[in-house]
Amino acid sequence: MTTERPFSMARLLSGVLLVVLGILWLVEEFTDVDIAWAAVLPVILILIGVGLMFGSATGTHGGLVTLGIIVTILVVLSSAVEVLVDVPFRGGVGDHQETPITLDGEYRWAIGSMRIDLSDVADLQGTTEVSVGIGELVVIVPDGVSVWVEADVGIGELVVFGQTESGVSPETEFGDEGAELHIIARVGIGKVEVRRG
Repeated sequence: MTTERPFSMARLLSGVLLVVLGILWLVEEFTDVDIAWAAVLPVILILIGVGLMFGSATGTHGGLVTLGIIVTILVVLSSAVEVLVDVPFRGGVGDHQETPITLDGEYRWAIGSMRIDLSDVADLQGTTEVSVGIGELVVIVPDGVSVWVEADVGIGELVVFGQTESGVSPETEFGDEGAELHIIARVGIGKVEVRRG
């Protein structure tokens, strides 16, 4: 004989949120649509609040409260990123690697780690802006390419060709003035590393 589990608003809402986030991630990953994650997070927080209101009559909802706290922290951090540096909070979440064959004008990632290896780009001329909202950004520049790097971090560390700075709002400009390649690298909270490879 099996006993029925009582209805749980926390499980229902958590499941719906995971499905919606998964669909949004797939849309961003496999189409040209760029999801504004900084706008999605407050909507999720509102849905959690609505779930807590409607589920308040059925008892405690520790799981939903915990999820609400986590999302609140993410909303605050994403807002802090916009304030700390001019870093667009766009792109995906998790670990990401780019190995382009042509240089794009920008590479963006919201949360996690992004590694951009420019070794396969045939014509490394022009300017590219690379950013991670929260996490780590690694840019690999091939040997023999003249490069000018402007890098800044809201809170964290930056390492540009072996020179390290850290703390609140570290920034540096380094390289050959008038170089063929100009990299503007920004991270809201985390680490920027630009190195030869």
